[in-house]
Amino acid sequence: MRTGIASRAYSAPMPIRIFVVRHGKAEHEAPSGLDADRGLTPGGHVQARWIADQLKQLTRPAASHLLVSPIRRARQTAAAIEAALVLTATLESRLATDRRVSDVLQVVQEFAANERRDLVIVGHNPHFEGFVGAMLGRGPVSMRTGEMVGLRFASEIEPGKAMPFGVWRYEGE
Repeated sequence: MRTGIASRAYSAPMPIRIFVVRHGKAEHEAPSGLDADRGLTPGGHVQARWIADQLKQLTRPAASHLLVSPIRRARQTAAAIEAALVLTATLESRLATDRRVSDVLQVVQEFAANERRDLVIVGHNPHFEGFVGAMLGRGPVSMRTGEMVGLRFASEIEPGKAMPFGVWRYEGE
């Protein structure tokens, strides 16, 4: 007679990694005079390409998703990421300049409810600084233009539940 221990396969949910990207350095003002029309400076384009190269090394493109603010400078930053990761960005109005930390949290939670992939979000301060700080369980953190912060969540995406795993910023020539 054989005895043994019965086992069941248990699959823990994959952690979710979120890459929070603040757009590259932008023009001081657009010819239209509208903040939403401000584009990236030449240096901002360099920052965007550098962030894209970092993401290419850090992510599995087939297992990634890209959400971006509809504001021009964020879309331009995301274009470099799209090219590097061979992804198509999804415009998300709740990542625009006039939004709150709770809007960013809602977007990320909705994504995580259906997906267990890396998520890249591209947008703006002050709500990105507030989002990162809230996820780490503290007040707003400083995010400069062209900077990316990596957050890892073991399961649910809730304030105070993130573990940071990196900060990336191109310092230039």
